[in-house]
Amino acid sequence: MKKLSSVFLGIFLVLTGFTGVSFAGVGVDLSLSEAETPLAKQVDVMVEILRLYAEEALDPPEDMVSCLQEMYAMRRLGKCRDKFSHYVPPSEVPEFLAEYKGEFGGVGLEITQKDDRVVVVAPIEDTPGERAGFKPEDVILEVDGKEVDNALQAIRLIRGPKGSNVEIKFLRKAFTEPKTAVLVREKIIVRFVKSRELSVVGQKIKVIKVSSFAEKTSGQFRDAFREAKRNGIKLVALDFRNNPGGLLNQALKTLALFMRRDDVIVTYRTRNTSEPYDLAYLREKFDVTTFGEFRDDFKVVILINKGSASASEIFSGTMKDWGYKVVGETAGEVKKDKGVTFGKGVGQTCIPLLDGALFCLTTFEFLVGNNRVPIRDKGVVPDVTVQESEKKDDDKALDKAIEILLEK
Repeated sequence: MKKLSSVFLGIFLVLTGFTGVSFAGVGVDLSLSEAETPLAKQVDVMVEILRLYAEEALDPPEDMVSCLQEMYAMRRLGKCRDKFSHYVPPSEVPEFLAEYKGEFGGVGLEITQKDDRVVVVAPIEDTPGERAGFKPEDVILEVDGKEVDNALQAIRLIRGPKGSNVEIKFLRKAFTEPKTAVLVREKIIVRFVKSRELSVVGQKIKVIKVSSFAEKTSGQFRDAFREAKRNGIKLVALDFRNNPGGLLNQALKTLALFMRRDDVIVTYRTRNTSEPYDLAYLREKFDVTTFGEFRDDFKVVILINKGSASASEIFSGTMKDWGYKVVGETAGEVKKDKGVTFGKGVGQTCIPLLDGALFCLTTFEFLVGNNRVPIRDKGVVPDVTVQESEKKDDDKALDKAIEILLEK
């Protein structure tokens, strides 16, 4: 099976697509014979999906007959389809593949599908979605009066011309009934790394906000740290809150800046194999020539929340395993030893089907750090957990990170 080199680790992005996938053979000619009937095409596609489940799925189905019935209904009945595997119809494939550009129009919400619900992972900073007050785990019920039960459908409805309105009905755990927000679509430009300097009790602190792992993230991240070093700053708060993930290679290159020679960043596990991503792997696959550039020069604390997913979970989980402190922000009850991030921890391979569709199947899991810590369905467990504040100018998580940075 031919695979492209980019691996994506994230979730549905409204107007940026679905990350958390690698692509197998995208672009190859899979056209059918002109004589093949529509029914024959459907049968061939179904057989191919079942074969992929049987041979490639991270967790193979126990009952293939029930799996067949489930795939035919395209509903999650618990027999084979996990919450991230999904089917992209032929008509939506060009749009799906065109999403990884970092600039798009819409409302700036990253969404995913949990069972039969469309759930907000995080709003992108300074977008209509954030300004409207959307939060991680909000459930989208309707878009422009139409009920939605899958993320691709929601993305299609939320998209529209810049300057036009879209009405979204959503539910939050704290609500007694759904609420409706009217948003104006905008051209969304994601700024992947932003930084600012603070002065606290005579100490200079660099706050670096990483919104996503895109093509330029590792370079911008490195530049922010080098600027801090030039300015004599040794204390850094790394903010990965509401970071939905992105390109795996960018997360690996960023982590390489802190790794020691014998460190393992993640272990890549499929159904039958397990491979450590260590320095030798990074040198071979990603041309990483230096490592540990910032390991000894900075004291670093990482901030995470429920909107931190996939690649940002790999980053924060690995850094914690390597000894860095992690502060978790939660909107619910503060519980000790409880993961606060999204808890994806798996990735999909997207395979072209005979009818021109894509089938994105969960085929691999990541275990983070030297100790192979799982984050699937669990998330990253922070060292310290703080309650999210309702006031925008009252950032308790950042205050706690600064407190830790200032400790002797």
